[in-house]
Amino acid sequence: MQGLFKFIALFVIIGLVWYCIALLNTLFNDHPSAIPEPFSLEIAQGDTVADIQQKLVDGRMLNPRFIWLFRVWGNVHHYDTGVKVGNVNIPYGASIVTMWEQLHNSSNRTITLRFLEGWNLRDIKQYLEEKGVKGDLYDVTGDPLDPTSAEGYLFPDTYEFFTNATVSDVVQKMRDTFNEKVTPEMRAEIKRQGYTLDEIVTIASILEIEVAGYENQRMVSDIIRRRINNGWLLQMDSTVNYIHENRRRSATLEELESTSPYNTYKFKGLPPGPISNPGLYSIQAALSPKSNNYWFFLHSPDGQIYYGRTFEEHQANRVHL
Repeated sequence: MQGLFKFIALFVIIGLVWYCIALLNTLFNDHPSAIPEPFSLEIAQGDTVADIQQKLVDGRMLNPRFIWLFRVWGNVHHYDTGVKVGNVNIPYGASIVTMWEQLHNSSNRTITLRFLEGWNLRDIKQYLEEKGVKGDLYDVTGDPLDPTSAEGYLFPDTYEFFTNATVSDVVQKMRDTFNEKVTPEMRAEIKRQGYTLDEIVTIASILEIEVAGYENQRMVSDIIRRRINNGWLLQMDSTVNYIHENRRRSATLEELESTSPYNTYKFKGLPPGPISNPGLYSIQAALSPKSNNYWFFLHSPDGQIYYGRTFEEHQANRVHL
């Protein structure tokens, strides 16, 4: 019997030693991982340490058996009082100590910024100010209605930045992405067609606002080209709305009297520059028009597009408005 007690005691001691080693290993030792990209932990407003723990468990970053150790270490070092809203990148295989260091390190914290297709410089400026990004967008990009501004070249997408990123960092990333998306082959095709990049981006910026759906964008792309080539006014409300900073479907009669060169009801050809920042599909539609014999189009309130071959057909289509 005494031998049995000794065996049980030895078994318990070995178990305790193993458990202590596992605790120390989980607490202090980082382990290499085959996953190169870090785990992105999103901390939302109002998240508690318990919420963070669960997200780490769900992401297989933290063993459920050691949740208590994670909580105790953060509490002892008062790290749990310094956790702020944002995204935190934590390498896979990180120890609990490393996890808390990353959670407490403000320079490691990131924010996700989502820029929508068709946003113009005014929209982006307002969004960046709401997100607290430092800097004035117009100081970096130039002002709206300035043909030399970066309007049209800030590629709409979802980006992740460190929280100390500035407007300049954001603009640079968006411009770099534009240059990646508009490939050398696309640029060569633009040149082959006898257009400039700015002309195609300007057409795309109009399509982004005026037309929904890739195939319809290609149809209207052809209408725009033929109108220009035949000396017609484009008469796009989107260009007038860009002047007056509104998002209405139709411009008012007073707005149509604007003498801005962006007013395509008064001035032939394309406006001096893009009126929004188009997505890739709109750029591709501008580059690959679909041949048709329509000269007019309009949208009904439910989003349906109606084409007209003549002005009379166009007027008849207005019953759908």
